[in-house]
Amino acid sequence: MKSLKFIFVFLAPFVLLACSGKGEEKIQELITDLKLPVKADIVGAIGEGTSMNMLELVDANGDTMTLETDNGRFFGDKDVGDSVIVSYITIDGELISSTVVNMKNLIHTWAMEPEVGTKTKYMEIDPKGFVHIFVDKIENLKYEKWVMNDGMLILMPPEDSLKTVQPDTMEILSLNADTMKVRKAGDNITLWRYN
Repeated sequence: MKSLKFIFVFLAPFVLLACSGKGEEKIQELITDLKLPVKADIVGAIGEGTSMNMLELVDANGDTMTLETDNGRFFGDKDVGDSVIVSYITIDGELISSTVVNMKNLIHTWAMEPEVGTKTKYMEIDPKGFVHIFVDKIENLKYEKWVMNDGMLILMPPEDSLKTVQPDTMEILSLNADTMKVRKAGDNITLWRYN
C-alpha cells in the first residue's frame, strides 16, 4: 500500500508535465527510464473467483488472471460472466486494478434529464464502439466512436474532423443499471437509462 501511495505522489510532477503541453512521449520516456508501473487495459468477463477485494478476469481465450481491487474503482455490477474493461498496473508482480467498468451497465442509451422548455438530449453507446448523440431525435454527427481510458468515457469525432472537433471526455463517477453520473468540464451530470 505504501509503495502504491509513493508511486502516485511520485507521478504527480509527470501529470503536471503532461498538462503543461510537454507531450505524452516525454512522460512515457521518463516512466520507462524510472521503470515505473505502466497502466494497461484489458477486456474480459468476471469470473467465479471474484470476491469483495479480488477480481477474477477471464479473457477471450479462457485464461484467467486475478487482480486486487482494494484501492480501485468498480463501476457497475459484479455479476459473474459480465464483460468488463479493466485498467490496471503491476507492482511487485501483483496486478492491481485502478478502474473496472461493467459493459452490461454502460452499453445503453442514456438521457439527460431535460429542464422545462429545453431539448431532450441522449446518447446511445453501442457494443461495437460507436456512439450516437441525439437532440430531440435528430442525430448530431459530431462524435462517432467511444473509448474507455481508466474510468474516462471519451467520445471521439470522425477522423476527418479531428483537426476541428476535440474529443469529449467524461469521468465516470458512478454507474448502475438505471443511472450514470459523470463529471464533464467540472460539472457533475446525471444520465438516466433511456432503454
